[in-house]
Amino acid sequence: MRRQRLDPAVGEIESFAFGHGGNPFLTIELFYLPPYAPESNPDEYLNHDFKTSLRLEPASDNDSDLMQKAMRIMKRLAQMPGRVQSYFRHPLAAYAA
Repeated sequence: MRRQRLDPAVGEIESFAFGHGGNPFLTIELFYLPPYAPESNPDEYLNHDFKTSLRLEPASDNDSDLMQKAMRIMKRLAQMPGRVQSYFRHPLAAYAA
């Protein structure tokens, strides 16, 4: 499979991973993802939950209210470990589990 090198740091990352960063007990597995694959990114499932919760809340009057609302939503999600674990159970995101 041919890979495009879009980021100059890829070579450094591969060198570190394949050289184990100088640590013989360290195992790093690299996963090459397509340039745009939101269904493969567990962060996108978090973003979806966050944005849905944000839309369901009353509109914020200012930046401070918006930040408080965002923090409240993220704290609520942090208290739901089963929900967060579900982001990694999607078949396309299982590589990250």
